[in-house]
Amino acid sequence: MLLVEELRPEDVGQARRGSWSISKILDHVIHSEQLYAQLVSTFSGNPASVQDAGQVATAAEASRALDGSREAFLNAVSNVTEDDFYRLQTIGHEEYSVLSILENNAAHDREHAEQIRKTVTAR
Repeated sequence: MLLVEELRPEDVGQARRGSWSISKILDHVIHSEQLYAQLVSTFSGNPASVQDAGQVATAAEASRALDGSREAFLNAVSNVTEDDFYRLQTIGHEEYSVLSILENNAAHDREHAEQIRKTVTAR
């Protein structure tokens, strides 16, 4: 996430009034992508290799953790078949396809990237 590399050290603790700090937003994005990797892995039956990133305190830590969660997500996607991209599967109380998970992950990233931009510009 290029946006993370542009953060200054003082930005990470920044929060808009009534909103999460940037570090909390980044933690949320990292953990969400790990969950998306686990969802995708249910289609192949191969468990996702997800490393717990813990709490991120710096932009560099966040960048490394995001790289790791993205790698786990892409590895999970690489283990599914083309048919899985379109096959609906019930997971919990919802139905997903790999395509819908990809779309959700992308929309989630965009939403929180915008939230970070607004937080940085509000300082």
